[in-house]
Amino acid sequence: MLTTDTLFEQPTLGKRMAVLGLGAVGVEMAQALARLGIEVTAFVTRKASAGLSDPQVLDTLWAQLEKEFTIHIGERATLAAHGDGVEVTSGSHRVVVDQVLVASGRVPNIEGLGLETLGVALDERGLPAFDRNSRQIGDLPVFIAGDIDPSHALLHEAVDEGHIAGMNAFANSPQAYCRRTALAITFCQPNAAVVGKSFKELGGHDIVIGHIDFSRQGRARVAQEDAGLLRVYADRASGQLMGAEMCAPAGEHLAHLLALAINNELTVQQMLNMPIYHPVLEEGLRTALRRAAGQLPNRALSDLEVCDLDVQNVLD
Repeated sequence: MLTTDTLFEQPTLGKRMAVLGLGAVGVEMAQALARLGIEVTAFVTRKASAGLSDPQVLDTLWAQLEKEFTIHIGERATLAAHGDGVEVTSGSHRVVVDQVLVASGRVPNIEGLGLETLGVALDERGLPAFDRNSRQIGDLPVFIAGDIDPSHALLHEAVDEGHIAGMNAFANSPQAYCRRTALAITFCQPNAAVVGKSFKELGGHDIVIGHIDFSRQGRARVAQEDAGLLRVYADRASGQLMGAEMCAPAGEHLAHLLALAINNELTVQQMLNMPIYHPVLEEGLRTALRRAAGQLPNRALSDLEVCDLDVQNVLD
């Protein structure tokens, strides 16, 4: 049985591999192993992958993954020794493999920290409540950062958390720091990403949704990377960009562009004012933005703003 801590230490790999879990790491490893020629079978308890919550984006990614390896959805997988390797069983699904990669997530590394001595309530995971923007536990001079916080187990988030915790540990009075726009990327192909508010988080919000199917996008078709779907979410009343989910070619770059826009509270129309070269994948983003703009109550007639210029001066 392997984890990502031990997978890369193996001198060789068997021809058959089971992958338990299809979160970010599970997807990346399963696809990479399949492309190395290994017969990969993934086991999950529900249809979920790469942190995506938008059903249409998830379905698009799922269809691509199923072209490369087998995915079984069902009961939690059990393992048993077998004369020809390891037997993996999930409900009616049974497969014998040479190795098993466990990619079902990690728990906070809190053993030996003595959190139970702080005199504050701990949740079922043994963690105390804390302020996300100051990282402080109650009014104690104790601050949380890194993998002890399982809600945002991402390196760039941990770096910011460490910075905030360090600043406040030496401050006379702890300060709350504004956090960057949420950004999570899975490096499968096509890239999967969630930017800003997810589809699930916007469930009670009045939004408009614009989309682009990359099977019909020019640059993607020419590059033969024409698989993927991008969906952008904007507030219906103001037109402000709220979030996006995607599985898209070069999605890592599209995700950063959208994160920059959301971080600066740009509207759909302000994004449409920005230049986009031809032929590039970003033209697909513009298509999605135009489709979102078309649903806004105060839709502009053009991507461009009308300039208040003297006509005579322009002609001269």
